Amino acid sequence: MDFIYPRRCPVCDDVLPIGQLICDICVDKFVKIKEPLCKNCGKIIESEEDEYCKDCSEKKFIYNEGRGVFLYNKLMKDSISRFKYKARCDYADYYVECIYKELKKYIEDLHIDVIMPVPIHRNKLRIRGFNQAGLIARGLARKMKIDYLEDVLIRVEDTKPQKELSSIDRRNNLINAISINDKVTIPEYINNILLIDDIYTTGATINACAKKIKLIDLKYNIYFITLAIGKGF
Repeated sequence: MDFIYPRRCPVCDDVLPIGQLICDICVDKFVKIKEPLCKNCGKIIESEEDEYCKDCSEKKFIYNEGRGVFLYNKLMKDSISRFKYKARCDYADYYVECIYKELKKYIEDLHIDVIMPVPIHRNKLRIRGFNQAGLIARGLARKMKIDYLEDVLIRVEDTKPQKELSSIDRRNNLINAISINDKVTIPEYINNILLIDDIYTTGATINACAKKIKLIDLKYNIYFITLAIGKGF
């Protein structure tokens, strides 16, 4: 398949040699998230003396905690944009490999029962042909040997892209946009849920999903992993 449909580098988008997920020149170009981190959302913070980023110091989130792998800078923004809007689905394998390599121990320590993707609206799904969060979530679940469950949450409104909105508008944008899917039941054994998305900036999307899941049952512990995350200062 790599010969017929050659993979492309998620950084420079050049065609890759068979068997590679990223080219040798670009292998270290994405900026990995390193300490000091916000204890809640995992954003990079300026000082080790601080426990939380600016957002987490000022707001209360429904989810328990989460982490990101790479800094959401221009290079990562361009990569995710091609992934979503130019159907570079092969990037997902590299993204999953990085999440697994960097956060395997973190995920194991959370004792996750099931992995779920953040939903997208059916209009976007029809245009793209895939849910970018779903590709990453499914790949990670397979890699971690954790159960995968989708469509528990659905997007009932085709909202404006979050990146175009202010922090307050982002939260309001999602109040009624995400709903519970009555046709899908979460198995009884599940307590610890891991949500997967491509980007975390203000936390509005993850928090909106967590709120809806808590409406199903308050017992759930809700964590998240994103490929990229913004700065916490």
